Amino acid sequence: SDVVEARGQTHNRYEGSPHFGLPWPKDSHKGSSEMDMGSDLTGAFHTYAVEWNRDYISWFFDGQLRHTETLVRYFGAEKNKPYAEQRQPFDQRFHLIINLAVAGNYFNSAQYG
Repeated sequence: SDVVEARGQTHNRYEGSPHFGLPWPKDSHKGSSEMDMGSDLTGAFHTYAVEWNRDYISWFFDGQLRHTETLVRYFGAEKNKPYAEQRQPFDQRFHLIINLAVAGNYFNSAQYG
């Protein structure tokens, strides 16, 4: 799951999403889409958090709930994934990866230049 994804071109927006299925670029993800926070996020330090339990994953910004994804559904319909039970694959242990990525396909050149 991505706690925070942000683009340098949009200083007032970020998004969070769980990724699952096949390795990138064939993975699936569901998430918040870009959330407009109403001010320049680069002007101060902020706290980003994820709360994950059996039924949902929630994203927080500076202690405020910003987005929730329910896990009580079937993820097998996402690009023909092999998950047969509700909550799969999020009923298994996941790794936490801290990553700083620069450039790549995350930056849509038509939208962000």
